[in-house]
Amino acid sequence: MRATRNEHVIESVQLPELLAQSIEVVPDAARQRLLIEADPSLEAAGVLSVPRTVLRLVLQNFIINAADAVRDSGQAQGRLCVRAEILPAGEGEDLHLCCTDDGIGIAAEHLERIFEKGFSTKSKDSNFGIGLHWCANTVGALGGRIWATSEGLGRGASLHITLPLASREAASARAA
Repeated sequence: MRATRNEHVIESVQLPELLAQSIEVVPDAARQRLLIEADPSLEAAGVLSVPRTVLRLVLQNFIINAADAVRDSGQAQGRLCVRAEILPAGEGEDLHLCCTDDGIGIAAEHLERIFEKGFSTKSKDSNFGIGLHWCANTVGALGGRIWATSEGLGRGASLHITLPLASREAASARAA
């Protein structure tokens, strides 16, 4: 029980490397369904202090969901673009990651529900509706926010997260 209360380990990372680590553990079928574009904004963000393992798992979940959305749209292969920006937040900064796919999209009535425990638009035989729920709980516990946007079915979707960043000076010192 004591281990469940440990603080998340904050590590210095570069986002292109974190994305590559996330992609490595995505099942081959999902990986082959997507052309994943690392926007130049990932590199431009520099060295950041984030909960690396948690963020990697969230990105994995987003990638797998994007691959499923592409499959459900009937495309043999689709695109996923991952972008980042650093936003001012109070006395610090937040990392905003946006993962945009060209898959089936999300119906307006499902946009708020996709993060609910047990909710899924996928087959109940192979999906339990816990992946995005876990992401939402974890990001929220870290002081962040998660949300989805879509212009509707057939229009793709974007999944967003914001997370508070540790100071950039500390990140640079840990990376050295």
